[in-house]
This record gives sequence, C-alpha cells and structure tokens, in this order.
Amino acid sequence: MSASMLDFESLELDFDPANLPRGEDLPYSDGEPLDSYWHREAMNVLIHSLEYHWRGRTDYFAGGDMFIHFSPTFLMNRDFRGPDVFVVLGTTLEPPRKSWVVWEEGWKYPNVVVELMSESTKRVDLGPKKALYERTWKTGEYFCYDPEGHRIQAWRLIDGAYVPIEPSDGRYWSEQLQVSLGTAKTIRINNYELILPRWFDESGQVVPLEREADARELKSIRTIAENERQKAEAEHLRAEAERQKAEAERQRADALADEVAKLKALLSQQSTN
Repeated sequence: MSASMLDFESLELDFDPANLPRGEDLPYSDGEPLDSYWHREAMNVLIHSLEYHWRGRTDYFAGGDMFIHFSPTFLMNRDFRGPDVFVVLGTTLEPPRKSWVVWEEGWKYPNVVVELMSESTKRVDLGPKKALYERTWKTGEYFCYDPEGHRIQAWRLIDGAYVPIEPSDGRYWSEQLQVSLGTAKTIRINNYELILPRWFDESGQVVPLEREADARELKSIRTIAENERQKAEAEHLRAEAERQKAEAERQRADALADEVAKLKALLSQQSTN
C-alpha cells in the first residue's frame, strides 16, 4: 500500500468523458500481497462486519485493497494503490466491481477511508495519501490504524480541511457511517488470535461479523433452552415433592383410619361383653 509523491494540488480532473477509458479495461490489482496476515484479516473484518451491520441496505459500496481510478493522468502509475478500506455512500452494491472508477460512478469518491498502517506505509499514509483524500477526493472522514500499539488517528473534513476527531472511550465516531472505530479484544481466526480494529455501534457494542452474530444467536438459543430445561427440572422436582407430600398425607390418613377402626372394634367388643 505505497504511494508516489504526487502533486495532488495540481491534479487536473476536467476530462472529456468520451475519451475516458472503460473500467473493464483498467488494472484492478498490482499483484502484490498485503503487508501481513494481520492486514488482510483486519481489512476483511472491517468490510464484512459493516456489510452485515447494513444487511438489507443497497445504497453503498464497501471495498478494500482495490484500485480507485480517479484520473487518467495516473492510470499507469503502479506505485499508487487504493485504500485498505473505503466506503462510498449514495451508490449501489451491484454490479460487483473489480475496481472503483469514479467517472463511471457519477464522480463519486469514498466518503470514508481507513488505512491500516505499517512501518513501510506510515509516511505515505500520513503524508501524500492524506493530502489526496483531503484535497482531491474530499473524503469526509479518514482513519489511520497503527497495529503497533493499536493506535488510531482520525480526521473529519470541515470547510475543506481535515480536523482531528476526538476519541470517546478510546473510539472514534464516524458521522458518515454512524459507527465508531476502535480496538476490540482478541478474535480467533484460523487458529490465530488477533487484536483487530472493529466498528462499534452507538451503544458501544462491537459490530459483529455474520458468523459472530450466528454464534451469539446459537449461544442465546442454547441459553434459553438450558433455562427452560432447568425450569422444567425445577417444576418436576416441585411436582415430585408435592406428590411425596400428598402420599405422606394419604399414608397418615390411612394409618389414622386404621387406628380409628381398631378402636371402634375394641369398644364394640367390650360393649358386647
């Protein structure tokens, strides 16, 4: 995820639409892997959890590690890649895109960008890319997540300039997405235990992946079933105790009846004598 030191201030975007290349003919990957397994999983978790959180919505597009073509001037610049995670609002989920081509998308740029930094990308993420997102793309919110110490830096575009977003409980609120970015506890993926950036909802709960939500639902179902089982068991024990009490009462009544019968027989015998 590197970038050349481009002169973003002088970037010319006024092109003749008839002469712009088609997205299907543009490169969508440079073939280079992400910096690490952590980076790949962090990207996937952020994208897929947001997709699950917004299930049923079709008015956005979330992507990651894919080219965003915004100027034919830099089409062949292989040093520049797209953001690790980006979200475009007011668009459509379909059709699937291999890359995001702004002139084919009504000149829509990402509303939110998240960069997952590393030692090799930190300078670019906080320099040229930040300048690009602020001055050219005019991206509403920009988040940089540093896995070294799990530190977050965040900015919101106000009057054409990035202003730092102040954290709340260690999380950074996105007005664009209506979720916060923060760090969650360890998550286990493919036998790896990872500390990852996660979205949090308004109540401060982690926005789950579908599999996490399914696991929670299954746990909830099992908990309900176990509670019902314990309730039924308690009811059975109560009924059994009542049955035993009634049986004891019956036995006492039978014993008393026997005693009364014996006493009557004895009195009858004495009366006859």
